[in-house]
Amino acid sequence: MSPTPSFVVLVWVAVLAVGCADPLVDPPAVVTAQPPKALTDFAFVSPHAPGTISGTDIVATVPPGTPVTSLVAQFTATGVQVRVGSTVQVSGVTANDFTNPVVYTVVARNGSTRNYTVIVGDQGSLWKAVGAAGFTPGSAASPSMAFDPSGAPYVAFIDGNNGSVSVMKFDGAAWVPVGTAGFTGDQAASPSLAFDPSGTPYVAYADGAAGKASVRKFDGSAWVPVGSLSFSQGGSSPISLAIDSSGSLWVIYQDQANGGKVTVMSFSKNWIPVGAPGFSVGAAAYPSLRFSPSGTAYATYSDQGKGSFPTVMTLAGANWVPLGDPGSLTGSGFFPSLAFGGAGVPYLALVDGAQGGKASVIKDDGAWSSVGSPGFSAGGAQSTSLAIGPSGVPSVAYQDGTQGNKVSVMEFASGSWVPVGPAGFSDGSALSVSLAFASGTPYVVYQDVANGSRATVMKFE
Repeated sequence: MSPTPSFVVLVWVAVLAVGCADPLVDPPAVVTAQPPKALTDFAFVSPHAPGTISGTDIVATVPPGTPVTSLVAQFTATGVQVRVGSTVQVSGVTANDFTNPVVYTVVARNGSTRNYTVIVGDQGSLWKAVGAAGFTPGSAASPSMAFDPSGAPYVAFIDGNNGSVSVMKFDGAAWVPVGTAGFTGDQAASPSLAFDPSGTPYVAYADGAAGKASVRKFDGSAWVPVGSLSFSQGGSSPISLAIDSSGSLWVIYQDQANGGKVTVMSFSKNWIPVGAPGFSVGAAAYPSLRFSPSGTAYATYSDQGKGSFPTVMTLAGANWVPLGDPGSLTGSGFFPSLAFGGAGVPYLALVDGAQGGKASVIKDDGAWSSVGSPGFSAGGAQSTSLAIGPSGVPSVAYQDGTQGNKVSVMEFASGSWVPVGPAGFSDGSALSVSLAFASGTPYVVYQDVANGSRATVMKFE
């Protein structure tokens, strides 16, 4: 992230239940509520920088050039003690080094605790809109983002002005159309955008009233069909497009001709099945396809025939075979999102039914295991999207139930999940959240309810 002249302090709250409250009985059989334990006010002393408390976040700004290695916090707490590690904190007296996250522990009278993680960040390192927020002419359902070889973002979406697919790109100053708006010419669903190695953009979508699979590419002036349009046997929504390192096109979709099970097809003069059509146990929700650094295809979905457990399959010859059983670790899993870390290790983010619908990430480096604490989001999550940064750090964007369904992003750093910027940074609730990196910078795209349900792209810088 580029340096800027001032800093922001972001405080995120995670409640850790440490034991159970001791009941206080007076008179007999009357149990009091658990004793309070919270920071209710937080600010820096010198220079004076008051904090603004909004839900579970506290934001304070210190002037440019302020050293962060010995900042003194002035706070009010409802508990009986506040600690950092084993050191008791005295409001307005105790200094701490905020170069790295600092955990404040508030202790209640019965010994239970609540932890506040205090992070000092660069004020410039915030989520900022790329061009105008809500840049599409009308509503933009199911936005799909990809980057051309120069790193310019493109977004495909269902255009509320015509019910068809449109694509726009950011030219460095504004979002502009790529080809004709609504170029599919009929109602469409589930657009998925990708670039081949030469920099040509392709979009897959469920076409027309029957919702069969179609793919088009932009030839520099128009979006032209790739093979036959409506090539699937039946309905194909949702559909996801992936392009391997050789430029071969693959699609994965929920195959309505096969009971909603998952089917993969690839293009070589014609669209042909890869493996058996409808190879999942039951109907497959949230299908997606990714290629590992070595070129192996991975299919991911939530298998409703297996209790909606998350499923990852790899292509072995002509057959799709399971990559272990991630569902044994997480229970039901929704919005599974796959990405590859160092040495091609697969990581999977999901909404974890075993953790009350919170976000979890697991990985398979011989067997599936948790990455940090399972259920690390503060509350319920939806629309989880996983991406691996250039340093190999996994990051997850999601619709945050504790923040009015706004967008939050967290990354796994120094052994724990920490926020990237403030929680709930979008203007309002967000749908179809997706995260990706370009030139080391994280971007998110979403359908922006606060801006007329149009598309918004933001980046962290």
